[in-house]
Amino acid sequence: MASPPETVVTVGWIAPMALELVPAIAILEKPTTKTVPGDDTLYHVGRIGGHWVVMAVCPRIGTHPANTVLANIRRSFPNIKHVLVVGIAGGLPCYGPNLQEQIVLGDVVVSWPQGSEGGVAHYEFGAWEVQYMLTASGHTLHPSAALLTAVNNLRANYMRKPGSRIPQLLLELRECLTEEELPEFEDPGDEHDYLFPDDFLHLDREKLCQGLCDLARSKQRSDRGSKATRKKDSPRIHYGTIGSANTLVVSSAKRNELYRKYQIICFEMESAGVISDYQALVIRGICDYSDSHKNKKWQKYAAATAAAYAKEVLLLVPPAKLDERGEMSGFKPGDLVLSFFFHGRGHQLQKTALGFFRSLLHQVLRQAPDALRDVVEIFNKRRREMGEPGKKWEWHQEELRRFFESSLPKVLEARSVWLFVDALDECGKESAVDLFRWFQSLLRTPLPTGSQCRICVTCRHYPILSSDCEFEICPEHENGQDISTYVRVQLSDYRYLNASPIPALIIDSASGVFMWAHLVINQVLDLEREGAELEEIQAAVHSIPPDLDELYRGLIQRMSSTSTKLIQWICFATRPLTLDELKWAMVVEVDCQHRSLKACQSSQNYISDNTRMETRVRALSCGLAEVTQSSYKQVVQFIHQSVKDFFVETGLSFLDSSFTSADAAIGMAHYRLSRICIRYLAMDEISQSTSHEHTDFPFLAYATISWVAHTKQCDVRSLAQDDLVGLFSWPSNDLVDSWVRVYTKIDPYSNDCPPSGTSLVHVMSRYGILGPLIAILQRGDQVTSGIDTRDDDGRTPLSWAAANGSEPVVKLLLDTGKVDVDSKDNIYSQTPLSLAAGKGHEAVVKLLLDTAKVDVNSKDSKYYQTPLSWAAEKGHEAIVKLLLNTGKVDINSNNIYGQTLLSWAAEKGHEAIVKLLLDTGKADVDSKTSTGRTPLSWAAEKGHEAIVKLLLDTGKVDVDSKDSKYGQTPLSWAAEKGHEAIVKLLLDTGKVDVNSNDKCGRTPLLWAAVNGREAVVKLLLDTGKVDVDSKNSEYGRTPLWWAAANEHKAVVKLLELAK
Repeated sequence: MASPPETVVTVGWIAPMALELVPAIAILEKPTTKTVPGDDTLYHVGRIGGHWVVMAVCPRIGTHPANTVLANIRRSFPNIKHVLVVGIAGGLPCYGPNLQEQIVLGDVVVSWPQGSEGGVAHYEFGAWEVQYMLTASGHTLHPSAALLTAVNNLRANYMRKPGSRIPQLLLELRECLTEEELPEFEDPGDEHDYLFPDDFLHLDREKLCQGLCDLARSKQRSDRGSKATRKKDSPRIHYGTIGSANTLVVSSAKRNELYRKYQIICFEMESAGVISDYQALVIRGICDYSDSHKNKKWQKYAAATAAAYAKEVLLLVPPAKLDERGEMSGFKPGDLVLSFFFHGRGHQLQKTALGFFRSLLHQVLRQAPDALRDVVEIFNKRRREMGEPGKKWEWHQEELRRFFESSLPKVLEARSVWLFVDALDECGKESAVDLFRWFQSLLRTPLPTGSQCRICVTCRHYPILSSDCEFEICPEHENGQDISTYVRVQLSDYRYLNASPIPALIIDSASGVFMWAHLVINQVLDLEREGAELEEIQAAVHSIPPDLDELYRGLIQRMSSTSTKLIQWICFATRPLTLDELKWAMVVEVDCQHRSLKACQSSQNYISDNTRMETRVRALSCGLAEVTQSSYKQVVQFIHQSVKDFFVETGLSFLDSSFTSADAAIGMAHYRLSRICIRYLAMDEISQSTSHEHTDFPFLAYATISWVAHTKQCDVRSLAQDDLVGLFSWPSNDLVDSWVRVYTKIDPYSNDCPPSGTSLVHVMSRYGILGPLIAILQRGDQVTSGIDTRDDDGRTPLSWAAANGSEPVVKLLLDTGKVDVDSKDNIYSQTPLSLAAGKGHEAVVKLLLDTAKVDVNSKDSKYYQTPLSWAAEKGHEAIVKLLLNTGKVDINSNNIYGQTLLSWAAEKGHEAIVKLLLDTGKADVDSKTSTGRTPLSWAAEKGHEAIVKLLLDTGKVDVDSKDSKYGQTPLSWAAEKGHEAIVKLLLDTGKVDVNSNDKCGRTPLLWAAVNGREAVVKLLLDTGKVDVDSKNSEYGRTPLWWAAANEHKAVVKLLELAK
């Protein structure tokens, strides 16, 4: 089979090792190999469903080779939209609440974002001694929305029959393997899954457990409980954080510590290199337990289960429609394609030139990082000296424009550039004109031989009145022929209409607006079916307003109240509803008298047939809504974005004159939607059922997850919601209990899934919904009923409100005088003050401190951090000030790792907080963590130059202290990381040993040479005191040897001259 062109390939798949590539290729349809000019990699290309997929194996393990492979893939296959990293890994045997969840060999772990973190934690550590602590160097990008959506859909599929397709996919996969390889990819079976106690070590890495380890000490799956049992070829899928580093985890103690600190449940060595720069989904089959007992028997089967699951995910991702465009575009492999879409109703960066240049530079940095090295250096320098961007400083439009202009010639030396800009007019008259002139100046700039810079801009005729471009397309003119064809085809079954003046009238009146022609054709055909005369139809077309909004307004004049309900659902549902969901959303009413779904189903408004329901949607919406296929389901949406814009801005108010404004109409829509959701949840079948299957209750998932969001939107618009108390029959908690049970079954992994024991007061407090909460508190005889109760996580309403920063709710609860302001939860024993301080909720912290009833030094049970420690770590300067001003905080309190507030702030780069702490005169500037790290050591490693200077200026720090874990001095850390300015500051003290050895015998010079830190090497050599020929104790290699081995030519030259 001939390989497809590079431009049609939209999925990149990285297999870290050859044994992981074998099952990956086996799941491809019609796989073939492919090479690309200028790229030495041999690629494997084939189809999975509607996707063309390219696969590549890494040359060696580690984060950097994986990053390089993906960079090559993206350069050679320019239309890559989705990236997967699929292979094997070690797993954590037990995780989750009370360690109830069980991972067994052959299971699959999927990277899943937790809060703001992307699902992969990049950690690094060196030696493996038990007492050493671990440090994570950062978190990574989220997988793309399309991949996350596919995974969510797959999770939903698994809850329904027939469930997972993995067993079938494994059978199909094995059919592509040789007879010799086939047994290696079979399920080894429960009897070969050994889980040893954490303190039982495998003593010889060269030998297998059989014959070396006492297998009687291991636990079989049957000994681990029901959650560890598996049928053949039926792995369980787990979703959580995957840990990635260049060092393999072979210690149960380190594995467990990484879980405690970062909630990592799976360990591997490649993904961080990919997801540091690109959005990707990581899928790993579990082949061992990340302890000393490695089990190679499971590796190939684990690789197969991961590949099968990955295929199942891709089958639910809508194919990118690039085939024709890729063939016709003229793009060449490696071309730099940039794009930006101005959005006049979006946030500030979506409609300004500043956002435009920020986006362009981000895209260049991702695709051609070498062109922006100077910008990266400027960014790092500002971050060190000024603090975090967005908080302490901002980029300016003109400097970003200059950065782009300076990067363009570097890019054009090797490739052509395509820039697509949509809706330029939506950034405002002055900005649009300025940007257009800038585009013209770019195109007049001389280009390197053989390269091209092409710019495509879409814009209304105003404010760009004349373009003077190479060529221009006016859709109004070009659409004419398409509209003419469309009109003639639509009327082809009505010869007398086609032969009349009506087609020409529609085409001329459309003025190039396709949507106008589409809607008018529908009206013409409706009139024809009603038996209208030709003259009557012609008169109707004449009377239709040419403006699209006016046309919409004319259409909705005949809408009923039921139509309004449909429009509200399509406009304001938290996600598009499926046809099955909409059936129930439409039949349940705000004041529904039915107590059962069966009674609702028997009402005349319920439509069971999908075809009839689809017809009903079109009729009620006057043709403005449609049913479309999305993945495996039918969803209801408007026929065009302009329809939704019309209804949100003016249409709903037009439908109901009682609405005094668009905002009031939106608020009442959310009120209606929230009450329908609650009414549905209150139906008898919901509370009585134990299954809650989607097929039995199609609207249940939406109602469960979204009623709070709609209720919140009502509260935001100050709508009275006293009725909510009655809807939930408060103080009875039956309906809330039922809701919690359902939520726990539907989406137990969601951060919004409420814990058992949640009350209505908890919900209102957690989401800052003030109105209903006031209504509850006004029932004077029941003020104490539920106002300070704890849910099963030990959280009180005040705790939830404080954690989420709801100042009005916190004030309301405190004013009752009946809440425990210092209650501790059951999760990590955090108080409301601790939660608010860590999240940066300044106003809430002030309210809590004003009570004078809080323990400002209370420590949580996980990290042993005080509220001040949390605020210092997170950089919340204003909260640190508030807490210091109490005069009661222990400024030298340390956490579980022995880290003080000053140490935290120094590590995180919070200069202002470091200054605040030093100004108290009470901070221990030389405090040491349990691994011997001082604030200076942290600041030197992390590159926080301003903080290093502040600490040195105290005159109280030991500038040459060594940590107990690695034996590195601040100078050693700064040299390793390449922080030139900090190295200079430390050398200028005259108090550092430039030849200090760490535990592996590495000097600052050796560290700098290993990592190619040319400027640092020069600084060290210029002291005239360094031992150029020092050798590390591990391998006996000199700085020169390491620099040459890593191909740091400039450093090699410096060292050779120094000899």
